[in-house]
Amino acid sequence: LLLGLLSKPNVAALPLVIIAFEFFYPRKQSGLKEVSLRIAPFLVLVAAAAAYHVFRSSAFTGSLLQGSLSVHFLTISSVLARYVKILILPVNLSHSYPPPFFSGEYNWRLAVYLAVDLLLFAMLILAILRKEKAIAFGILFFLLNLLPVSGFLPISIFMADRYLYLSSFGFVFVGVLVGIRFWGALANRQKPRRLFVFTGSVSLILLALISFDRCRVWKDALTLWTNAVRTYPNFQFNHYGLGNAYFKSGQLEQALKAYKTANLFKENFSACYYIALIYDQLGDSAEAKRYYSKVLDLYSDDMTNQPVSYTHLRAHETSLHL
Repeated sequence: LLLGLLSKPNVAALPLVIIAFEFFYPRKQSGLKEVSLRIAPFLVLVAAAAAYHVFRSSAFTGSLLQGSLSVHFLTISSVLARYVKILILPVNLSHSYPPPFFSGEYNWRLAVYLAVDLLLFAMLILAILRKEKAIAFGILFFLLNLLPVSGFLPISIFMADRYLYLSSFGFVFVGVLVGIRFWGALANRQKPRRLFVFTGSVSLILLALISFDRCRVWKDALTLWTNAVRTYPNFQFNHYGLGNAYFKSGQLEQALKAYKTANLFKENFSACYYIALIYDQLGDSAEAKRYYSKVLDLYSDDMTNQPVSYTHLRAHETSLHL
């Protein structure tokens, strides 16, 4: 658990997973006191990690989306349904998703998302009532491991494929159990069994091809950010990331175009700085000076995490004047 907490925050759900397992598969002569003592060391580590994330990291934002509890709840609901969709049909993936904030528009997509969530929780309740312990635990494993990164506690990144690394085990586990049950129900029925095997085989082949194609996207920074822009072109950060990839590879003209596209959404401190830097390197002092001036205008004392200091900017501006 300690090593896991140093890697991914959703590992923090392990104590809850253990409690769920103890509930469905209790040990003989094991009461509440014994379970509590077994859980206590895990809770201490999780509490320490939570304190760090709240007070020392930038992951915890501490504010509800748009200051509204209903918007926050509907965003969490939308993200959960989208995770289910990704696990069933992993297409339109991106390493950088636009913030899936609920904008106040009640459309058919929101209705579908809420229906998926209700179906998931209905399956959990039905499994508990019918004493299907393994299926109930698998669903809980999926949900509980998403809890720390679900946005229930406000976080800066609301959705990421990496949040599914651990939780997806529960989803796959339930799928395997359901598949076994379905296979057993088709006993002595050769044609349906052959159809089941054929469908499963085709699905596995398609998923393997999708995985192969996705691995090609992660070849380097350029392929990764190009794919992100192609998948979500209306997200400013993807264009900024593509600009960084071009800049680091020395393709200044393409980087300039990407940074300017990012600025079409809203003028950004870092994008303006790199535009000025590129013009400086290309020898266009007039444009460089204009963008350095924009950066100075956008600068504020609370921008401590930006990739350039105020002193650095002043030095560039002074050199241009000289």
